[in-house]
Amino acid sequence: MCPMKFNKIQELIQRDLATIYATYPELPHIIKKIDVHGGHAYFVGGMVRDMLLGSPIKDVDIEVHGLNEDQLMHLLQTFGRVDIVG
Repeated sequence: MCPMKFNKIQELIQRDLATIYATYPELPHIIKKIDVHGGHAYFVGGMVRDMLLGSPIKDVDIEVHGLNEDQLMHLLQTFGRVDIVG
């Protein structure tokens, strides 16, 4: 990939992340808490596709590795109600 294109993609992602964090102000705190407890949070799904295409982002999907289900549930409950999906 050409460095100019890569820099443009980085610029678009940073812009979109600022918008996402403004829309979901608790999100950086959730991600930080996952990290502090030994987990790894990854943005996935349509959000990533929309960011790369420059389309409006409709929702945020996060995949978490490094924590078991009980650890993640306990951690997320500190932010509010948790619904298990999937």
